[in-house]
Amino acid sequence: MSPATAAQFAIWVSVLFALIVVAWIVVQRFRGGAASEGQTASDMLTKFQEMRQEGDISEKEYRTIKSVLGEQLQRSVKDGKDKG
Repeated sequence: MSPATAAQFAIWVSVLFALIVVAWIVVQRFRGGAASEGQTASDMLTKFQEMRQEGDISEKEYRTIKSVLGEQLQRSVKDGKDKG
């Protein structure tokens, strides 16, 4: 193996390793985010609003999520009033 080939191999292995690390970070971020158990619709809405502000999701995606979570919030408020 020539020194140039070994250097190219080392570079490509480093690039592959870096891509794996980035993918792992992205997966961990989304796993720990809105999909985690125990979060209320309000908590999730706040998280998605932050994601929109950071550019992770579009305005259209945020509006869609907001409408779904808004319905859940309304149901939870209604259910809370019925129980009390």
